[in-house]
Amino acid sequence: MKSNTSTLFRSLSQLSENKHVLPLWENNLQTNPDLSSLCTERSRQPDMCDRALYRISNPEVLIFEPEQSNHTGILVIPGGGYQRIAIDKEGLEIARRLKQWGYTVFVMSYRMPEDKHPQGSDVSFTDAQRAMRMIQSHQQWQHITQWGVLGFSAGGHIAARLATQMNQTIFPGQDQIDSHKIHLDFAAFMYPVISMEPEIAHSGSRHALMGNPAKEILKEKYSIEKHVSATTPPCFIGHAIDDSSVVVENSLSLFKALRTCQIPVEIHLFETGEHGFCLRTRESTSTHLWPDLLHRWIGHLSVPQ
Repeated sequence: MKSNTSTLFRSLSQLSENKHVLPLWENNLQTNPDLSSLCTERSRQPDMCDRALYRISNPEVLIFEPEQSNHTGILVIPGGGYQRIAIDKEGLEIARRLKQWGYTVFVMSYRMPEDKHPQGSDVSFTDAQRAMRMIQSHQQWQHITQWGVLGFSAGGHIAARLATQMNQTIFPGQDQIDSHKIHLDFAAFMYPVISMEPEIAHSGSRHALMGNPAKEILKEKYSIEKHVSATTPPCFIGHAIDDSSVVVENSLSLFKALRTCQIPVEIHLFETGEHGFCLRTRESTSTHLWPDLLHRWIGHLSVPQ
């Protein structure tokens, strides 16, 4: 049995067999200099990691290159309630599965709203914009012709914000990379945080983004369903109906907004699965089908109609 132990860490490359990482900001980052990043092992099973990252100060992208590319790149944004990053089950394990199908996968770490960075509550989204701009403008991945984002839980909120506000200016540009115009061909969200409406919002995410007590003036800013528009890319949504942490009404509110704006959307509501099922779900439940459903949906998007 593993114990909950925390260790200092410097880079995502320490946590993976993959060593190809890109720092998002390098030397021109405005960050909280007092943070030391921590990695905590939460698993009680000796053969299964469940590490959580805290106090991120130097966000990165960890790259997984397939043996044979299908010319599709996906930025993966793990969740963690805007408090931590569930790097194994919503990051590394997802990347390994997608890589087998030919996707080039980019798993990102990001800074947290309550860690007192100059960007405040927008710091996680700022990192996501930077990550997408960096990989899309990088010479190494010019062979990629289809780009998407996949987010889980609070990472789903960041991904959905990227899908609906991808080129919104949040923080002054630091260099030429920040002038790159983001393009998304699709976006996918698993059990995502979407709305800041108090009756359905995930309380931890709401507090992290809006303060505690919440500044109600920020509710519309951080409620993704309010920002869907004609420029939002096609979306894939998966959620368990019995999720008591991030209630399914979050996904339903996004689905309704997408339908209103006539954005192509596929939604899968699983009767059981609770929150955070990712790839760690029994084959006796239908939630284990979601990766194949997503893969088929992406393939359908790339086929001329």
